[in-house]
Parts: sequence; structure tokens; C-alpha cells
Amino acid sequence: MVLALLAVLCVVACIARLQLDFNGPHVDESDYAFVGRLLLDGGTWPSRTYVFSSDLPLYIIGFAADLGGLTGARIASTLAGVASLLLVFTLYARCMPRPVALIGAGLLALTANHIFVSKFATYDIWCFLLFVASLNLLLLPLTTPQPKGYRSLAAGMTLGLAVLFKYVVVVYAPLICVLLFLVDRKRGIAFGAGVAFILVNYLYVNWAELQVLYEQQLAGVHRSNTLPLDIAWRTLLDLWPLALPAAFAWKARHLLTPIGGGWVAPLALLAIPLIAYHLASGNGIALSKHLIYAQLFIAPLAALGLWHLAHAGWSHALLAALVLCGGFWWQQQEVTQLENAFPDHRSVIEQTLSLVDENTTVLSENPYLMRDAWYPRLGLTQLSDFSSFDNDADGVTTEQDIIDAVWEGKFDLVYLDGRFDPDLAWRLRNEVLPNSYEAIIELPYQTSDRLSWNTTGLLSLYALRDRPARGAL
Repeated sequence: MVLALLAVLCVVACIARLQLDFNGPHVDESDYAFVGRLLLDGGTWPSRTYVFSSDLPLYIIGFAADLGGLTGARIASTLAGVASLLLVFTLYARCMPRPVALIGAGLLALTANHIFVSKFATYDIWCFLLFVASLNLLLLPLTTPQPKGYRSLAAGMTLGLAVLFKYVVVVYAPLICVLLFLVDRKRGIAFGAGVAFILVNYLYVNWAELQVLYEQQLAGVHRSNTLPLDIAWRTLLDLWPLALPAAFAWKARHLLTPIGGGWVAPLALLAIPLIAYHLASGNGIALSKHLIYAQLFIAPLAALGLWHLAHAGWSHALLAALVLCGGFWWQQQEVTQLENAFPDHRSVIEQTLSLVDENTTVLSENPYLMRDAWYPRLGLTQLSDFSSFDNDADGVTTEQDIIDAVWEGKFDLVYLDGRFDPDLAWRLRNEVLPNSYEAIIELPYQTSDRLSWNTTGLLSLYALRDRPARGAL
């Protein structure tokens, strides 16, 4: 009964994964698609100073976006998500019987976190795919004959590539290296050498940009932005559907293979590092995406627990079924919350395409969205944003620079949504824009609170009153 229920829920989850037109692009999707397309066209962009990856995944996202727009980029992520689940199954199958491994992969497939990163055109799912591939290579020598060393080296290099696809997984490199070293020194050294080969070269080439990234992002925006208690609560809400059945895992430990008996426990400890990072730094940004790594290591224990409950009598099986259904319902609510955590700008973009050409000057509160939506129609020098426009050319961008420029009518169009700087957006709408601009689009929006406490607002496009006509809505 429990296994049949899990199969049905997985089918429903697969259908949910294919619903890719749920919202317009989130801010990261717009940014990465634009940068990727620009790089593919031979342009340059200072992405390594604020994007937590190398340019490698951006090329993939940009290529997919060139082929099929936002939907094309999301399809690529979905395919990577499916591939990662196949690798998760092979990973678990090295530690436990195939039916139990299949349950573990199915449980991970049901999580809102995996569905989330598999439906969004960001680098997260590509990093996860490489990370799981590295773990597969790591355990492969334990089930195959000699030689072992080169596979450990390959596993280290694959993990190094995963770091380049998203820097945050670098926390796993020393932990896995130490665990491996305790089992087999030669393999531990080979694994560490593989990671070092990738990362040392990357650090050497990009050291200056990475220092800017650290100072402005890691030590700036991504530090102390959320109370640790809130982070702990959100973590608990995401992990409980797996943690409950995992509590019964010890009763099914006899199902573990010799490899599983030695590796499941330390691998389960690897659920902790990224949670610890978020708690220690007070960083709530991207927490939902990072919890997929904790779930990766808890899911095999949850599979063991469910297997025990499914075979321990009707009362236990009923408990397992209730946990599954409750967890699935909760995960689907979480997916909806994540999907609707950003305003849908698509209708605005569709209406403004006739107003924008290479001569249009635009001030946008959301520059990432506009760069991608209007590329290459709008020249990059024609688009300004709140964080970089220097009206008085004194080398410093201030709020007054934006206010003065709008007051002087220096832009043909001004686009506001109140998400990046709600205070400045309010002041522009109510005190500055009425002087020279008229609102040609005003659409109210409401979002979930998963990315911001600011859940309501207005998508507003303003046009300069005496701007030469270049089209009509």
C-alpha cells in the first residue's frame, strides 16, 4: 500500500514538474539568461563579482534561452533535474537494496526543494547534478576492482566543477576529503588533489573578482539578513517530511550493504554543513535551494524507515501512508509558495516591446529583468538602475542622483516594482515622477513571502510626457 501510494505521488509530482509556465522570470533567471546570452554573443560582463558561480552554467542557461526563451531554459533545468534523480538512485543503490534505493530517490523527487531547483533556469540544479555525480564516482571504487586512485581523482575534479557551478558546495570538499582519508589515505589524497586542481587554477585566474564577490555579497548582502530562529524554523518546515520516516531507519539497518553500513552514517552527517552555514551567517537567502543537499543525505534514511513501516503491520503502514500524504501536500504548498514569490512581469514586457529601441533611455528598478527582456533591442548603455546611475558624475551613486535625473527628465521610460528599493520607488512615484512623466501601465501584484516580506506592490511604467512617439500600446 505504502509503495503504491509513493508511486502515485511521484507521478503527480512529475506532472507538476512539467508545468513550467507558472510565472514570469524570477530575478536570478533573468540575470543568468541575459549574461549567458551576452557571453555567447562575445560580450563581457562582471558576473564573477556578484554571481556565485563561474560563467560555465551561465553559458548553458544562455544557450537554452536562445533556443527557447524562458521556457527553453526551464526545460534544460528540468532535464538536469531528472538526470540528477537517476544518479541519486544509483548512489543509494550502492548502499542498500534497489527497491529501497528507488524509494529514497522517489522521496527526494517529491521534495519542494528539488522540484523548485529543477523548474527554475538557474545554476543550482546543474551544481547538484555534478555533486551527485561526484559522490557516485567516490563510491564506485568500493564496488569495482582496482584501480581505485584515478576514480577518486575524477570524483575530486567533478566536485571541483560542482563548486564552479555554485560556490556554496565548497564546504563539502574538506569534509568528504577527511572522511575518505580516514578510510583510505591514497584515495583521500587523490580526491583532494582533484578538487585542488580545479579550484586553485580558478582562484589564481579570478582572484580579484572573487575578492569583490566576498566583500560585497558574502560579507555584505548575504550576511545577517535573517534571524537564526527564522532559518531554523524554515529548515524544520522543509525537512520534516523526510525526518519523520528517517526516525525509524535504525529498525531497517539490516538492509544496508557492507558499503551502506560504513557510509550511510557519515553521509547522514553531511546533511548538516549548509544548514550550519546559514545559521552561523544569518543568511536566509537561497536557503530553500541549499536544503536540497541536506535532503539528499536524509532521504536514504527516510527510505529505510518507510520500508520498515510498510512491512511492520497495518497500523505502521497506515502511519507511513499518513506521513507520505501529509508530507506531499506540504511540499506542493511549498512549491506554489516558491513559484509565486516574485511578481509576474510578463504582461508589462509584452506591452512595452513596441516602445523600446536602441535609442530609448530607461531607468529600471529591476535592471536584471529589463536587460534580458529587451536584449539585444535595448543597448546596455541605455539602461540604468538604482545602484549604478551617477547623475552628477562624482563617482558615487546616491539616491539623490536618481531623484535629480528623473526630475530633469533624463529617461524616456521609468519602470518601478517596489522590490529592490521600496522607499525610493515610493518617493519617485509620489513626489518626483508626476513632474514630467505619466503612468502608462499600473498593475497591482501580490506574492508569497518566501523571498521577501514585501508581498504587495505595483508594476508601474512611466513615459516622459514630451517623448517622441516610437509606437503605441
